[in-house]
Amino acid sequence: MQIGGNLRKIRLSKGLTQSEVAAALNVSVRQLQRWEQDENAPPLSRLVVICDFYDVDIYDILCRNPTTNTATGKEEQAAASQ
Repeated sequence: MQIGGNLRKIRLSKGLTQSEVAAALNVSVRQLQRWEQDENAPPLSRLVVICDFYDVDIYDILCRNPTTNTATGKEEQAAASQ
């Protein structure tokens, strides 16, 4: 799973630094780095907070190709799997 890469892409698309995100999520910068580098994954309860913070669907974090339009992304994923 590429959760870390997706977290990084989303953070960068919002124009945020790791320090800003870590402070907002109440985690250390090192912990955020671990998540973004896929050294470990955030717990499910933290994923919900991350989704709320970034204003994205959990699908955008868990799927291989995060999209800015979740509905379109789901349709594209369904079409690709057929």
